[in-house]
Amino acid sequence: MVSSELQTIARLAEPAGWPDAAATLLHDLGFSLINSDQPRALGGAHLLVALRDQPTLRHFDTEVLTYWAPLEPHAAQVALDRKALERRPAAPWPRPVLWGHVHLVDRLAVENRFLTFGGELRLAVISPQLSVLDLASPAPIVRWGGHSQDTDPLATEVGAFFGRLIVPVDYQDGAERRLKTEDPVAIYAAFLAWADARLDRIAAASGARSPLQSWIDREEQRLRTTRPDLIDQARGLLRELGLAG
Repeated sequence: MVSSELQTIARLAEPAGWPDAAATLLHDLGFSLINSDQPRALGGAHLLVALRDQPTLRHFDTEVLTYWAPLEPHAAQVALDRKALERRPAAPWPRPVLWGHVHLVDRLAVENRFLTFGGELRLAVISPQLSVLDLASPAPIVRWGGHSQDTDPLATEVGAFFGRLIVPVDYQDGAERRLKTEDPVAIYAAFLAWADARLDRIAAASGARSPLQSWIDREEQRLRTTRPDLIDQARGLLRELGLAG
């Protein structure tokens, strides 16, 4: 990346500067994923989405963004498009986003998919023709396949972890509420602990070390340095949910 683009990305961390920065980064794009697997970066990871009044036919023209929201009594998938934003312009922003999958859908019902540990969704109306959304997260946001992108190597492990989380959510009293209120970084730390143990078991059985292991080791070490409480807290969460070991 050239220095000017890096400077623009850095502005995503500025409360007043992020809308112009997002609009600049989305100039010719329908979406852009920033710092996908680099949660250590200033401002964390960002999924930027452009909602335009007319498709540009230049990249991927997002019409709808769907995500999981902490609604009551149960979490639910929410769909946002320009009409929804126009109907409810006074709804509070930013909005919390839960762990799970995020879909970007165009006018032909074609999708690009992502996995997130949660974060907050910000909105800025740049002009009558353009609104931008920013899913900002302190944890990775990974590509999960689709029309305009491949699947990130990390997505296999994240998807497997989320598949395991669904079991206590569906069958264990209090698990859904606990996970709805959990810090995204705590859920991310639980993933690192779970994946670390899983990859260790696979390596012991196969004699082959996963290429992801070094990345997971670095991230666990980073959290031990920056949030020393989180690793033990994460292991406790896994035990509580019946996912340890």
